[in-house]
Amino acid sequence: MQSSLAASSRECDLQLIPTQDKKAFLICSYQQKLSPEQYNTLTQYHLIAPDDPITNPDYSSLGLISASLSNKKITYHGESRYLLFLTQNYSSLQVLKHYIVLKCLQDFNTSQSSPEGSIQQAEPFVLFGSSFPKDKEFAQVCRNISEIRLCMESGRMVILLNLENLYESLYDVLNQYYIKSGGHRYVDLGLRSNRMKCTVHPNFKLVLIAERDKVYQEFPTPLINRLEKHFVDATTVLQPWEKDVCNQLDTWIKTFLTERFTKNDAFIGYSSDTNAAIVLQATFLADSENDTEKVLEISKRLLLQIASPDAIVRSIYNDSMNKKYQQIYFVHQEHSSLADLMNRIPPDNQILLQVTTHTPTLSQTEFEELANCIGMDMENMTRIHLEAFQTEQDFINSIDMMIRKGESHEHCVIFECERAHENGNLISCCRYRLTDKFREAVDSGGLNTRFVLLVHLPKKC
Repeated sequence: MQSSLAASSRECDLQLIPTQDKKAFLICSYQQKLSPEQYNTLTQYHLIAPDDPITNPDYSSLGLISASLSNKKITYHGESRYLLFLTQNYSSLQVLKHYIVLKCLQDFNTSQSSPEGSIQQAEPFVLFGSSFPKDKEFAQVCRNISEIRLCMESGRMVILLNLENLYESLYDVLNQYYIKSGGHRYVDLGLRSNRMKCTVHPNFKLVLIAERDKVYQEFPTPLINRLEKHFVDATTVLQPWEKDVCNQLDTWIKTFLTERFTKNDAFIGYSSDTNAAIVLQATFLADSENDTEKVLEISKRLLLQIASPDAIVRSIYNDSMNKKYQQIYFVHQEHSSLADLMNRIPPDNQILLQVTTHTPTLSQTEFEELANCIGMDMENMTRIHLEAFQTEQDFINSIDMMIRKGESHEHCVIFECERAHENGNLISCCRYRLTDKFREAVDSGGLNTRFVLLVHLPKKC
């Protein structure tokens, strides 16, 4: 029996993992033959196919996340803990949602022939905690718990962000402390002193996304210990050739820097995953794989859109900087006027812009001049400060109202936010909701409303 097993292993190029006394230990690697000494000491073999995701798992970042998002019917060790993604900033939410979660869903759905053996096909439900004043009250916590409960019962994956006041109510869920009865699983959800039972679907998955520094400094240790932790940014989903583009882009960025001025001074909102996010977008725009030169060129032009004018001026004195990029910045792109920027976009295009500026908020006179420059009547222009909304629902209702106004005639709405450095969570939440509503309106057709998110960032002295 042993000789036939050894012979078959050499013929079919399978990896051999020997086990003895119920403790598995790796003896030989893939396509490596067993030595006679190893053969004589082993009592049992597990044949490992190289493409088997259970016995030969993918240990890359994406592979580990994919395995954690699978359900217990297609994992070797059973059900895994829920996930905590540590990120640099909430701007990576779209990267996480579209490049990681949805990719994992697609991979597992296409690899399984039975619906019971696949992840829930519905798109993950994202619950972004509101930073509006009245949304921090207990009533909003109850509404958020209700949303999570619906996802638990239906088996839909839920992604939570900026909901620190809610996590305490989910400790039993995060512990996976289930009570089984009649073939169903139940768990307690806590609302202060109140507890309620909730059915947990076998396909339910919970993902927390939080900024790394906030997790280290503010999250309680019991909460962190309940979750499987992954550090995720845009780099996680890059292919090797895209990482090479990132390195070349970083070298190019250094031509804008001096001893006194850093990347954050040269590029507004720059973070450690900015390069990777830009390369991902450039790859999508290039619509080609492995075209390093084309993707790098598009990435540079995208990065110039968030460059500050003084950084471009400083680059004039750098001999290694190609002068064409200064021409692109000052001539082919628009950085001096909001009106000129909006006029550069064809009128039949749907517009959703986020514009960051160091100038103060628009005065009424400046707002009227803007309407005149873009050729719109004042009755078709709306300007609202984000600080004027008390709840997230008020903000969503205003977006719906502006979309309805655009059904009959062209309309333009400008959402302004002061002190961007103090309202980062508020801006992230509003940007996410605005993007979702915009996409829904575009998909339904007939959108004639231009949306501009105007962020005022004080300039460092």
